[in-house]
Amino acid sequence: MIPPRKVSGRRVIGLVAPSLPGKVIDGRQFRRGVDRLRQLGYETIVGEACLDRPYDLGASIAARARDINRFFEDDQIDAIMGVIGGYNANEVLPHIDYGLVVKNPKPFFGYSDLSAINLSLLSQADQMSYSGSMLVSFCPKQLASITIDGFLQAIKGVNLTDEWKAPASYAYDDWFREDVPVREWHASEGIYVINEGVTEGTIIPTNLDTLLSLVGTNYLPSLQGVVLLLEENIQATNNLFRRNFAQLAQTGIMDGLNALVMGRFPGPQRENKDALTEVLHHYLPAKEYPVITNVNYGHTDPSSTFLVGGTATINTYDRKFTIARPEVERQ
Repeated sequence: MIPPRKVSGRRVIGLVAPSLPGKVIDGRQFRRGVDRLRQLGYETIVGEACLDRPYDLGASIAARARDINRFFEDDQIDAIMGVIGGYNANEVLPHIDYGLVVKNPKPFFGYSDLSAINLSLLSQADQMSYSGSMLVSFCPKQLASITIDGFLQAIKGVNLTDEWKAPASYAYDDWFREDVPVREWHASEGIYVINEGVTEGTIIPTNLDTLLSLVGTNYLPSLQGVVLLLEENIQATNNLFRRNFAQLAQTGIMDGLNALVMGRFPGPQRENKDALTEVLHHYLPAKEYPVITNVNYGHTDPSSTFLVGGTATINTYDRKFTIARPEVERQ
């Protein structure tokens, strides 16, 4: 697997919208996200398809893929970052020039529905990428240090071995919207263990819905022997989560894992935490590998950034979850 290059100095990030358009984000929030990246030392160039259409009507498939290919080809672009997720990033997968990605590998940042891009880069180009930072991550009025530090460590390629630590508090709300009322913060409970154990394996962070949409295609990498880290969006009710988890079990994917790690599932956990735990206990008691939940990843604030294809080590007895990144050359 090819690790992302380090991006040092004052560099340029290309912003893409492979799923929903950038106009889903309020204009003030969008500018705040761009300003935040500039304050961290990164200029941005917005892809042509990002602001092509309003609301949930994304640009054409060809236009969305063209931005990705253009930014991989353009030597002035040092990294590529998704603006926001959505539902149909899988449409662009057949139109990405993976040969170009191999010739000119760059860090790619995306999560949620853009996990489809992360997974396809790994399966088609053997290219590692980052899951957990997008432009929308930098839009809140108050930005958590965990979010900033995770992004900077990733893009600069520093802190090669990082033990995940729970934040003091977290929120589930749509932090990127300007009209969100007073935010509701919850005390972090830390890691919750479903199955005890010690293991190591390649970590694959992804969105559950998105993973299931790629089952049976060439864009899903092998999940045999991996540490699978799952997140889900706020629309995922308990019933939808049960259906998706049943499908995941029926594919046989869970039989070959080294470990299963769950991010915070905002819908089910907000509705009924006991119901979420019940589903996990129903499907996982017979598994002999570690299973942990409550990791701050995905649709939660703050959210950690993970390397797709890095190495994860889990020791539930010590409550440790550690991710190692390979050493790479600096750009």
